[in-house]
Amino acid sequence: SISAFTAVLAATVLPSFSQSYEQGLTFRVYDIGEEMPQLYSLVDGQTPNVDEKRDVIDFSTKEEFGGLLDQFMVKCTGQLQIPEAGTYVLRLTSDDGSSLRLDGLIAIVNDGVHAAEGKELTATLPAGPHPFEVTYFDNLDGQRLLLEWKTPGASEFVTVPASAYLTEKHATRVVAPGKKYVVRAGGGTRPGSGAPLTGVHPSWTVTTIRPESFKPSVSAMAFHPDGRLLVATFAPDQIPDLGLGGDGKIWALTNTDGDDRSKITVTEIASGLSEPLGMAFIKGDLYVSQRLALTKLQDLDGNGSYETKVNVGQGWKSDNYHHFHFGLIEKDGFAYTALSTAIMFDVPGLNGPNPPNRGTLVKTNLATGEVSYIAGGLRTPNGLCVGPEGEIFNTDNQGGWMPTSKLQILKPNQFCGFFTNTSIKTADYPQGGSPSLFKDQPLARPVVFLPQNEIANSPTQPVMFPADSYYAGQMLIGELTLGGIGRVFLEKVNGVWQGCAFRFTQGLEGGVMRLAWGPDGALYAGCMGGTGNWSWNGTTFGLQRLDPKKDKSVAFEMKSVKATSDGVLIEYTKPLNADFAGTSDDFNVKQWTYAPNEHYGGSKQDEKAVAVTNVAISEDRKKVRLTLPGLKKGYVVRIKGDPKSAEGEAIWSTETWYTLNEIPSPP
Repeated sequence: SISAFTAVLAATVLPSFSQSYEQGLTFRVYDIGEEMPQLYSLVDGQTPNVDEKRDVIDFSTKEEFGGLLDQFMVKCTGQLQIPEAGTYVLRLTSDDGSSLRLDGLIAIVNDGVHAAEGKELTATLPAGPHPFEVTYFDNLDGQRLLLEWKTPGASEFVTVPASAYLTEKHATRVVAPGKKYVVRAGGGTRPGSGAPLTGVHPSWTVTTIRPESFKPSVSAMAFHPDGRLLVATFAPDQIPDLGLGGDGKIWALTNTDGDDRSKITVTEIASGLSEPLGMAFIKGDLYVSQRLALTKLQDLDGNGSYETKVNVGQGWKSDNYHHFHFGLIEKDGFAYTALSTAIMFDVPGLNGPNPPNRGTLVKTNLATGEVSYIAGGLRTPNGLCVGPEGEIFNTDNQGGWMPTSKLQILKPNQFCGFFTNTSIKTADYPQGGSPSLFKDQPLARPVVFLPQNEIANSPTQPVMFPADSYYAGQMLIGELTLGGIGRVFLEKVNGVWQGCAFRFTQGLEGGVMRLAWGPDGALYAGCMGGTGNWSWNGTTFGLQRLDPKKDKSVAFEMKSVKATSDGVLIEYTKPLNADFAGTSDDFNVKQWTYAPNEHYGGSKQDEKAVAVTNVAISEDRKKVRLTLPGLKKGYVVRIKGDPKSAEGEAIWSTETWYTLNEIPSPP
């Protein structure tokens, strides 16, 4: 009721408002592309088709709705600035339905479908900023969305003015083309099946390993030889000083392997670092990848702090806020790091001009400091690891020339697909930007595509499972904006790496930026996030430990999917229920490919259903062979099945995405 809402609102403690805001509201559009007779919830974590700053909520034309005509959803968010305390009447008008959430409470629900109807709320509001969210859907025919108010003492409704809206300043506004998804009752969508997981993997436990007062935005992690956990941090929303030096720090934590947060200590051991996005101990020495250098940190006076910085490798230029220096791994006396490319918001694909050698894998001789650039065509290579046979694996993020995120292997003289912009001319680049290195080489195939909004949005740190793990030979990948951690099964077919991606876990306190295995055998997760949609559910920090359960229990899920000459072989972690007959109706299979272009992201190409012509269950009921005629090389194969285990357990996640680079020969 109105009176109940007013009473609750009057008792609400207004949020902290220390963050930097500017006038305006955030306007996001999601292309649903199918009938919506009512207002549904969006599947979490999806990148919108349109993300802009708008002045007011007053839209009625196709152009005002981002070029979409029918079957889409809109979310408008920000802070509603109440100029003076008093009684306000808010009116939300829409065709089709809409809702208004104010201070976290549902204030208005307008279910007036197929007519531009208005619903009102009278509430006594304290002065100051109030977080709000307007959600709207358009099914067919007319379009209308309007938010008005009557201020204290006013007799007429007026459109809520631009001066009343505030939104995050310097927000990262990332978009992605293609269809988005809603949650429908009885529609088969649940956590792990068409939607992100919501809980911790059943075979693992999660422990927060930071004192309550320590809220790190974790950019890098490493374990000191003495067992302490080192975490690097910086503020990702600050426009960086493009030179060396910055707000980056390194902290040493003790007792992170226990269960008592009160015993954890945090000590600052280094500062003045510029965006430290990689960190490693190499032969006992601590190295950090900063914006402009690979730096060796030293504690010459022995007081426990790394006060001395020696730049071992450098020479590249960073003149754009998106010019990051990611990752840090060592092989055979060389350090490997990766350089990202520029973002410019008013050009196709957000792809701005770059100085030489951006978007590359950097190889630094640790003995001589010699730097070489050995692979090109990277965009946002936010994660490096050494793979099962010593190769360098890397994750890269969707963007221009990147229709979806991916996991790939980086080799010398390889081109990975991102063409830096050479056509944009600016004062700094009167002749245009520098081209991508090795752009004339054949395009390297990803090991695994990570379909956008389904299994990844912003993949980060990959790590291999330990050799004694149940999932030995497989890989985990952190995910910042979709949240949680994904799992990847890898196999070689005809000498080429390929494999499939699974959802692994959610239930963490932030979007996962860095992963590291500890000396105790646990997996450590560091979290980060920023303004706009570069975060998971608005989270910006976190530090947690994941431990396999002591009873070594195994959750029921797909352990692996292997390619066969005529389909796939699925192995489950447990036998299937005796009632599961395994018919073609029990599995839903689709395949598609991608076509890179200069625009940001890309839609699925040639997406088609794949017929399941035969299902064969192994004698131990742990393996299922699907015969799938017509599978194509270079395509992603999405497989969905929802069996139960012999004990009646629901499967942890119903879907996997297999990248079919090669098809095995018949036996």
